[in-house]
Amino acid sequence: SYFGRLNYSFDDRYLASFTFRSDKSSLFSPETRRGYFPSGALSWRISNEDFFNSAVFSDLKLRASYGILGLAGLGRYQYTGFLNQGTRAIFGLNQVEFTGGTQARLVPGNLKWERKATANIGLDAGFFNNTLTATVDVFRSKTTDVLVEQPLPGYLGNLGGNPVVNIGTIENKGIEVELGYRPRNTGDFMWNVSANVSVIRNKILELGNLGVDPATGKSRDYIQSGNTRSQVGRSIGEYYVLRTDGIFQSQAEIDRHEAQAAYAKPGDIRYLNLVDGGTDDDITDLDRDFAGSPWPKLTTGFQANLAYKDFSLNIQLYGAFGHKLYNDVIRQVDALEYSNYRRGLDY
Repeated sequence: SYFGRLNYSFDDRYLASFTFRSDKSSLFSPETRRGYFPSGALSWRISNEDFFNSAVFSDLKLRASYGILGLAGLGRYQYTGFLNQGTRAIFGLNQVEFTGGTQARLVPGNLKWERKATANIGLDAGFFNNTLTATVDVFRSKTTDVLVEQPLPGYLGNLGGNPVVNIGTIENKGIEVELGYRPRNTGDFMWNVSANVSVIRNKILELGNLGVDPATGKSRDYIQSGNTRSQVGRSIGEYYVLRTDGIFQSQAEIDRHEAQAAYAKPGDIRYLNLVDGGTDDDITDLDRDFAGSPWPKLTTGFQANLAYKDFSLNIQLYGAFGHKLYNDVIRQVDALEYSNYRRGLDY
């Protein structure tokens, strides 16, 4: 890697910083191993201007930045194709056996860096001789050329797994607010506190050509991984599961529900039949639905520092709200030989 930075300051009012880095990694194809990633930041300290005169504001600065970062989220030798040399073939009138080779894994020709471009606008403010401080940041990042496994049929020579290609695009955007209070400490006791709140939204913009969805016959725009699905227009890894609808209380309820009539008994879980196939055994993967995201809608933090002579105490609190938690342990235990192993366990 090579890294360079240029900083400029004029009268501590106008500040600029420009950074350029170049990284090279053997994880990528030989012709695309080196990536170039520039960034720049500008700021204006308004509080140092002659026209700014305030008894409340002790510091006020407006910031803006834009930069590109390279990401290398893949394993080794993903750009190398494999040949299976154990193949035998018979040719000619004398039926002579020859040793041949078959394509075992297809690979792209230009496996390259993911590129994450982030734009940020921020405001820093200090009040009453910086006793009270506030920071606000609004940002948007867009990651292009995201490395995704592209499904290919085996008859193309894709026996060694789906190739990793640069076909995805992901967006993150949000706002963060931080407040701090640092009083004028006198004597042996000192303290200060700070708190922050963040709101971030995640969205998949593009996943490239993932083939045909066998359920709909249309172009597939999602990646399924267990009980999560990453789909264009939604967040990464949202839970995609069968939705429950209570417990069957009687055989009459089972008969009215119809979809589980072939096997359900009173006391079993009732599932929503979102795609009605008109049979009595009709709860399938087609009835799965999005049930929430693992990404918090709101995160918060709090920190307090207290000191008395040679003793100090630091308190840090973190909170996350608005996301869903999925207890996969219970799912596996409940499905194990259809036995209720949860009885007697303390959850």
